[in-house]
Amino acid sequence: RLTVAGNDEIGELSTAVNLMLSDLEKLQGELREAKETAEDATKLKDHFVSLVAHDLRSPLSTIMGMLRLLQSGRHQISEEKRADVIAKVIHSAHNMITVIEDLLNISLLQTGKIQPVPAFFDGARVVESCINAMEFTADGKGVKVVNGVVPGTRLYADFTMFGEVLKNLISNSIKFCRAGDTVTVFVPEGEPSTIAVRDTGVGINPAFYPDLFRHEVKTTSSGTGEERGTGLGLPYSRDIMLAHGGDLSADAPKPGEGALFRARLPLVRPVVLVVDDDERLLEDIALLMAQDKLEVIKASSEDEAVRIIETRKPHLVIANSHLTGADALSLVQRLKEDNPRATVPLIVITPENSGISGESLMPLGVRDVLAKPFKVHDLISRVKKYVA
Repeated sequence: RLTVAGNDEIGELSTAVNLMLSDLEKLQGELREAKETAEDATKLKDHFVSLVAHDLRSPLSTIMGMLRLLQSGRHQISEEKRADVIAKVIHSAHNMITVIEDLLNISLLQTGKIQPVPAFFDGARVVESCINAMEFTADGKGVKVVNGVVPGTRLYADFTMFGEVLKNLISNSIKFCRAGDTVTVFVPEGEPSTIAVRDTGVGINPAFYPDLFRHEVKTTSSGTGEERGTGLGLPYSRDIMLAHGGDLSADAPKPGEGALFRARLPLVRPVVLVVDDDERLLEDIALLMAQDKLEVIKASSEDEAVRIIETRKPHLVIANSHLTGADALSLVQRLKEDNPRATVPLIVITPENSGISGESLMPLGVRDVLAKPFKVHDLISRVKKYVA
C-alpha cells in the first residue's frame, strides 16, 4: 500500500512539474514576443523621428540661410528682394509649425486624449467651406475645384476634424494637378456617408501606394509646382477617420488617371425622442419627421424619457414643459446632473406666456425654446438645425 501511495504522489508531482514547465515555457515565449514587439516599436519610433527631424531641419535651414543673408549687409538688397526673403522665412516657419502641430495631434489622437465630438451637418456645407479655404491655391495653379455634393447630404462627424481631412485631400489633389486639371468632391454611388475626392492630375506614384497611410514611411514628393509636403497629412487624416469609426482609402493608382480618395463615415440615422402627453401632436411630429428619415421615439413621462436616453442614446430630445405627472424642466435638470446625458441637445416646448426664456435654460443644455401655440413645421425647421 505504501508503495502504491508513493507512486501516486510521484505521478501527481510529475504532472504538476510538467504543468509548471509548460507554463514557464509559455511565459518565456510571451516575454520573447513582448521583447521583439518592443524592439520593433523602438526601431519604428527611431525611423519616424529621423523622418520628422529631416522635415524640420529643411525649413529651419532655409530660415537660417535667409536670416544670415539679411544680417550680413554685404550685399545691397532691394526692398522688393527683402520682402521676398521675409515672405520665404514666414513660409518656412509656417511649414515647421504645421509639422509640429500634426505630430502633437497624432499623439493626442492615438492616446485617446482627443475624441471626435460628432454631430449631424450638411455634407455640401463642409465641402464648400474646405473648397473656399483652398480657393487661392487652386486659382494660383489654374486648377478647378468642383463641389459635386448635393445640398442636404446628411453626415455624422466632428465638423472641424472631418473638415481637416477633406482640406488635406483637396490640398493634395491640387498639389499634384497641372493647369487645366480638375478636382471633384462628390458622394460615390451607393455610399451615402462617404465623401470622395477625385482629380485629373498626375496621380499617385505606384511605389508609394502601399505606404500612403503609414506614419513611419515617408511617401511625400514634390507637387507639379514643386510644392513641398511633410508626408504626415494622409496618415493623420486616416487616424481621424478611424477615431470616427470610419476609414480613409485610396483607389489603386492607374497611370495618367489622377487619384481618388474616399473618406468613409458610419451611416447614422438620427434618433429623436419626443417627450409629451399629447398623442395627436406626437403623431403629427412623427409623421413629418419620417419624411426626413428620422427615427422618432415617444415618451409620456420624465422617468420613461430618462430610461430611453440611457438605452437608445437619442441625438435630440424635444420635451413639453407641462406634462401630466412630469415636467420638462425637471427632466432638463436630471440630464444636466449626469454628464453623459447632458450632451444630448434639448428643445423645450412651453405654454404661451409661461415666462420661461431661452436665456434662462441655455446653461442647462437647452438649445431652443418653442412657445405654444406653434405650427408643427416651425418645430421641424428647428429640429433640422441639429439633425439635418
